Amino acid sequence: MVVGAYLISGAHMRIKDEKNGVRFIGLPNGAPPIPGRLTPSTMKERAELVFQLSPKKMKNLVIVNSALSTFKMIQACVEAGEKYADNIIVIPPLLAILTYSLEDLSKFQNPPTKEVLLVVTITPRFVDFITLRRDQNFKLYVAEFEHFEDLNQGKSSFSKIYNYCYPHATIFVVHDSMVNIANEIRIQFNPDNCFIKAFKKWDFILLTGGHLYSMEDEDGFDSRYHIANFSSGYETSIQNDKTLIYERHILLPNRSALPCTIYGFDGVGQQINVYYSPQYYQRSDGLVAMKRPALKRPIFASGKAQEVLGYIDERGVPYAKDSAGYNNLKKLAQISKSENQVDPEPFQNPSTSKTIVDESIHSKKPHQTDPTFVTPPSTSHSKMFVQSHLSSINGSNGRSQIKFLFNENFYAIEILSPGFSKMLNDAFGNEWNPLYLSMAQATVEVGEKAKIHNERFPEYVVYDVLKNIGKPLNEIKIDPKWGFKLVEKDGIIYFQIETISGPRLFPQEMIIAAFLKSMKLQTESILNIQIKEIRISTNFKLNESQKTIFEKAAEMNFLGISGFDVL
Repeated sequence: MVVGAYLISGAHMRIKDEKNGVRFIGLPNGAPPIPGRLTPSTMKERAELVFQLSPKKMKNLVIVNSALSTFKMIQACVEAGEKYADNIIVIPPLLAILTYSLEDLSKFQNPPTKEVLLVVTITPRFVDFITLRRDQNFKLYVAEFEHFEDLNQGKSSFSKIYNYCYPHATIFVVHDSMVNIANEIRIQFNPDNCFIKAFKKWDFILLTGGHLYSMEDEDGFDSRYHIANFSSGYETSIQNDKTLIYERHILLPNRSALPCTIYGFDGVGQQINVYYSPQYYQRSDGLVAMKRPALKRPIFASGKAQEVLGYIDERGVPYAKDSAGYNNLKKLAQISKSENQVDPEPFQNPSTSKTIVDESIHSKKPHQTDPTFVTPPSTSHSKMFVQSHLSSINGSNGRSQIKFLFNENFYAIEILSPGFSKMLNDAFGNEWNPLYLSMAQATVEVGEKAKIHNERFPEYVVYDVLKNIGKPLNEIKIDPKWGFKLVEKDGIIYFQIETISGPRLFPQEMIIAAFLKSMKLQTESILNIQIKEIRISTNFKLNESQKTIFEKAAEMNFLGISGFDVL
């Protein structure tokens, strides 16, 4: 069996076969000369010249989007590889780096159940701290990401980050000019199971990491150290119709689990350019960071957050709206709908999330980390459940119900149909999630991540929500452990929470709306349907004021509430 990896636009690749082991193969005289710029057609020709050098058809081919190429260039590269490989996957540079970092660890360690790994990347341009954790399905995922462009600040942050996550292993991926820094840190802190992996060329890391990702257990890489694939993130600049200032808008957070949909923004419709979230890549002998366009031409966005602008499939291949590839996927989804009687998400269920605006790309404070935290894809078998039991959900006479459950400081989702009930698991296999909300990053976090934030930044997190909503201030027992505050203004009780932009007041229905939104998206993602109506169950009887808060929160998410009951 042959497995291989290829860097987009490259003239060689790395393969492994049972006869010759690991080796590089490539065009003898490098990339053939191309008049003008590389185009999708010339990209396809070049890639095919490289792929056909493989001694036999590859079992797995990993394509690393090392140059942050446009959608059409990626599609062309994948099309070229389909004749030469049974399975193709496109991964972002970060995933290649992380896989490269785990190579030595995977050779001898038996992973502990709740393994925590810290990967520190040190280059002359930046320092990255990436914490990897295992979910309840024993799958690795990116749990924390912190970026520093000041080397001294990055070096001084090691102690705080290490003591917070206390990893089972620490891996330094270090440019060979910076190895002394990694050695100093290792001598000073003596971290458990420490590895230092030095490199000269960034592209070497990406190609090697991509090749390791193409391997499975029988190929020599422990699959327990595979990380679920994720996106490179997409954003744009939108002109504010009031200030006329262009603001950075996140269309899809970096490290979003695949497959996923790129949604629009709230505002005035306009022509927009779609960019990757900034990443470093090799140019000549150095690393550069700049926003690279994901689309060659601007697209018109109507200014609605529920508008679909693009889609990234489970292989990591992106498609822009109205492109031929996107329309083909839409047709397949419509066929699936007619066969299974469910809506073909993502094409017909746009998210109702508001645009996230973030003017600060790189962080300098622990609570201003890169505004992305994404859980790995769910391994739930709920789609089988949908086909078998949800024949008429959301209809006025529907026999099935979706219940959002709230019990003290936890929430869950239950699906009911005649003679059958199902609790939906999240991406980590949990039925119940902590009822915590965090504003410690540029994106709102709820659940387990928010609870972790509460340990470090309690003033950015709110919990005990059910104890407080719908009550006058004099009936609320203030807990001295709370990092948030309750503020009464014009007879209305607000949660005061610290944010990266300073303290803000949030009405109670907005906090509940954030949880409902997360639950709605989880339900629609797992069940592949669009939901319009829910039932609320709580561990105590809600008064009329509390019911009104839930109803307002549901309206914010375009949901109706069919009724309330007690668990």
